Amino acid sequence: MNNAKVDAMKANLPGAAVQAIFGAMNTHKTLATRLLSDQESRDAFLDVIYELLKREGGGGLLAAARAGASRPST
Repeated sequence: MNNAKVDAMKANLPGAAVQAIFGAMNTHKTLATRLLSDQESRDAFLDVIYELLKREGGGGLLAAARAGASRPST
């Protein structure tokens, strides 16, 4: 099994991993830019996030978001 790892590291695994990381970085930057600049996209994104948090329990995140919304902004 260890030999398989060595073989993978000698092959293109490290290069493929770096390419995947760059791809993810570019995708996330594009998504973040769109969400920050377009209210309609941001609203749709928040709808999806809300439904995911509601369905999965959100580990307390939904309750924290609700608590934050009830506090007056400074």
